[in-house]
Amino acid sequence: MSVSIIFLGSCTLDKVWMVNNLPQGGFKSKAYKYFEVGGGMAANAAAAAACLGANTHFWGRAGNDAIGKTIKQELEIYNINCQYFKLIDGEQSPVSAVIVDDNGERMIISHSGTQLSQTPAWLPLYKVQDMQAVQVDSRWAEGAKTLLEHARILGIPTVLDAEKTPVDIFDQLLPYTDYVIFSETGLINFAKDKYNIDLVKHLSSGQENEYDILLQILKTYSCKITAVTKGSKGIFWVDESYTKNYQSSFKVKVADTTGAGDAFHGAFTYAIANNHTTKKAMEFASAAAALKCMHIGGKGVPDLLSVEEFIKSRQENIIEE
Repeated sequence: MSVSIIFLGSCTLDKVWMVNNLPQGGFKSKAYKYFEVGGGMAANAAAAAACLGANTHFWGRAGNDAIGKTIKQELEIYNINCQYFKLIDGEQSPVSAVIVDDNGERMIISHSGTQLSQTPAWLPLYKVQDMQAVQVDSRWAEGAKTLLEHARILGIPTVLDAEKTPVDIFDQLLPYTDYVIFSETGLINFAKDKYNIDLVKHLSSGQENEYDILLQILKTYSCKITAVTKGSKGIFWVDESYTKNYQSSFKVKVADTTGAGDAFHGAFTYAIANNHTTKKAMEFASAAAALKCMHIGGKGVPDLLSVEEFIKSRQENIIEE
């Protein structure tokens, strides 16, 4: 029986240009490939979980325009339940320009669309009781807080994709979050805004490290797990026993890193919904993100068998060595 998960938050349409090198300063060049694909943190994470076999629901908002309809249609291709993906008349949907170079690195310029209604009053919270986990990002704070609060009351695991966000929004969401996973930029900004700590400077001088900040966050908000993803440098996290943990990243030939973090979050939430330990969930999510990086586009995510076989092959290589 597949697990059921709600993903609430951002969605966008990515307009992707493939180039040999990322632009520096004023720049005019030709792309050798162009395509459009749905994106956004929660939407991409939902697609990752759906590909892994979860019964996935996306709750979010966009304009009732051509872009919004395209985003919804693509999510439905992944068999994601979009009954509560609300398209609002007269509003403009989010869109992003994504430039990807030959090394898989990317530059993103996003437009959040017009100001969408913030009220979460229409969310069908009675459906939360049937879920095994929920995941949110901070782009719709009112909706995220409402879902996290309700899931917490029901004892359902809650996961927060913690990108760069104003600290007052984190203050609203973190008290109801079991598993908070920061991006590197997100953690750097939060450390500065919340604790007045220049994490970049402290890391270079050896005064403080990621674990110190993660432990401080865990104690402040009583989360179960506080973590930071650092791309090729791996994942660092602290648990309720204040233990420092680390998961190395899997080395692969990178085609495009767009959406790798989203794939990680979707796979992590899928693993937690399936009652995996945190350590196993981190390994599983790292493998899913690595496999995603081997494909172009934010939704180039693997299925369950591919992830399991990938992990097994890497473990066998370690044994052989």
